[in-house]
This record gives sequence, C-alpha cells and structure tokens, in this order.
Amino acid sequence: MSRTIAAALIASSCVLAIVAFTPLTLWVLPIFRPERATPGQPPPQGTALIVLGTAVRDDGSLDVEATERIDAALEGWKSGAAPLVVFSGGTDTNGYNEASVMKQRAIEDGLPTQAAILEARSENTHENACFTADLLRGQISGQVIVVTQPYHLGRALRMFAHCGLPAAPWPIRHSYAYTGFPRDRLRLAFTESRETLAWIKAWLRRWI
Repeated sequence: MSRTIAAALIASSCVLAIVAFTPLTLWVLPIFRPERATPGQPPPQGTALIVLGTAVRDDGSLDVEATERIDAALEGWKSGAAPLVVFSGGTDTNGYNEASVMKQRAIEDGLPTQAAILEARSENTHENACFTADLLRGQISGQVIVVTQPYHLGRALRMFAHCGLPAAPWPIRHSYAYTGFPRDRLRLAFTESRETLAWIKAWLRRWI
C-alpha cells in the first residue's frame, strides 16, 4: 500500500471517528432531518404512506434500515394515517427487488394485500419520488407520507416536491440514528457522509 493511500485511509478514519463519537453528530444531524417525532405523537394524515427502498442482503434478508421503515409504515397504517402503503425500490445487483421484498415482509406482519402498492423500478431517491408520483397520479389526491430514516427525510421531501407530489414526513421514532451506542454512531457517521454526497449530487442535477 502506498503512503498516499495509507494517509487517505487514516484521514478518513479520523473524520469518521470525530463524527461518530463527538457532539459533531448532534450538530450535523438536524441538517438532514425534520424535527424528531416524539413518543405519543400521531403521524400526519395522508392518502398513502410511501416506504422508500433500501438494499436487500445477498441472502434476501432485510437490514436494520429496511426493517425500521416497514415497522414505521405499519405503525402509521394501523393508526389510520393512510389507507394505502406504497413500497418503492428497484432491483439490486443480487437480483432481489427492494420493494417486493419489503412488501412481502409487511404483508407477513399484518398489512392486507389490497392495501399494498408496488413501485418496483426506481434506483434512487429521485426516482422513488417521480415514479411514485407517476404511479399515483389520477388515483389519489392530497399529500402522501414519506417513511424513512431521519437523515434521509430532508432530501426525500425536497425530491417529492420536485416531482410534484405533496409530501409530509414521518420520522422513525426509534431509529438507530437517535441512539448513543458506539456501533450505531459509527454507522450513522458512514451514512451521513454518504448522504452529504447525495445532497451535492441532487443539487448539481437540480433535483432539489
């Protein structure tokens, strides 16, 4: 390994450690999310809950982010926030379709099949928003409710607005993003670094 590569790896590790284990995370996080949902706070009312897809593992199982999104959507649906749940996500390189796997998990957990809608083509958040808008146009009116992790909501809401679909946020109450556990803080540091690049990409492409 060259000295340049080694130096870059060390520098990256230091930045992640600073973000993960110092108050910097608490300062940065509000940039990426609306206000946190508090215990007992009801979800907003809408015509559909939109569950944004995330990668499926090679064995077909779902990671913590996907599980949190499904659980939050079911919570919203059971509370009467919206009568429909849209699962939006494309097919990963391992052959699993994000939306289909998440929809199946939600049905197994009690969501009626007739309440589940599939948008299975999108490959990024902008396509989540625009393809969902196309799918629902003419079928429903009013705002939808976007379900995803708090770090992702700010960008997602702007993209739904860009695609012409009014949307309200439903921050996941008990997301790992709110915990103080070292493992979760390190995961969040990686995620926020990626999210920063995604904001830059979205701005350059005029998606937000």
